[in-house]
Amino acid sequence: MRAIRVLPLCALLCLLGTAGADDGSVVEIHEWGIVELGREFGAVSAYPGVYEVEEYFEPYPAAEVRAPVIWYHGAECTGTLTVQVNMSGFTTLIPRPDCVEEPLVAGRMGFGPFIATWRNLDIRDPEVAESIWGDRWYREDITPPVPDDLLFAFEAWRRVPCNVVHHPSSGHIDSFMYYETEMYDAGMFEGDWYGYSGEALVFFEESGGMACVRSPIPTMEGYGGERLTDQAVVDTINSWSTDMTHEEMLAFWATWEDYLEERCVEDEETLMLFPLSNDQVEAISRVTFTPDQDLEVVYTRLLMGLGTI
Repeated sequence: MRAIRVLPLCALLCLLGTAGADDGSVVEIHEWGIVELGREFGAVSAYPGVYEVEEYFEPYPAAEVRAPVIWYHGAECTGTLTVQVNMSGFTTLIPRPDCVEEPLVAGRMGFGPFIATWRNLDIRDPEVAESIWGDRWYREDITPPVPDDLLFAFEAWRRVPCNVVHHPSSGHIDSFMYYETEMYDAGMFEGDWYGYSGEALVFFEESGGMACVRSPIPTMEGYGGERLTDQAVVDTINSWSTDMTHEEMLAFWATWEDYLEERCVEDEETLMLFPLSNDQVEAISRVTFTPDQDLEVVYTRLLMGLGTI
């Protein structure tokens, strides 16, 4: 990186401690992500698409599961991570997994489920990681090829106090793992307000910028109510899953704020952001970590829907 050795902010924060169990007997997996619903989302029975070579019909996805970021907290360990996506295949995987399989399911070949597997993961406290790998775990030049629109977010993701994960076969040493997928069957979001009833965040253009209010869907009437500060937005999202850390919510907002503002201001869209239920999250994807040691594994997963209204 630089000739002068300087620890990045993420390393300094991680050295302050991680968010796992104090007794070292629990591995905590934290994940947040967005399910971005199509801007023309409608009936789930007839999606538009295109005909590829040999008249093969390729449907457009009804929704995309974007930026599910995974952090490790708690006990140091080794083990295997699997991510199963049930609605379609993977579009991005960081790091490169050891394998991606499609179990045979009658009538669903090519549409999932797909399972990505990372073996021999080495999960370390940041101080231990520093002593083993030196500055390798945050060097930009070991980042695998990724879409250009993701690179800016890595800095925010690395600010989260957490453990460091090493995946030997790919050479990945970093503070997060990442995947994306598409959904060709988004029937769970059918209905008014994407089938959601509860408090949501509504983003819209106001005075040349983006404003946000908390709104009880589906009783929203106009955009009345207090305009939320960035901190209030982060606090609201944090309240949807109190086991996520505040730093993880800050990383979420740093990743998505500019994109939301662009759609509100430049594209003149009104957007609603809302938490998915546990059943919806598990229907979209399943994350399983199997430690080699006798440790308890606790999962905190916050996937949110983002759609136009």
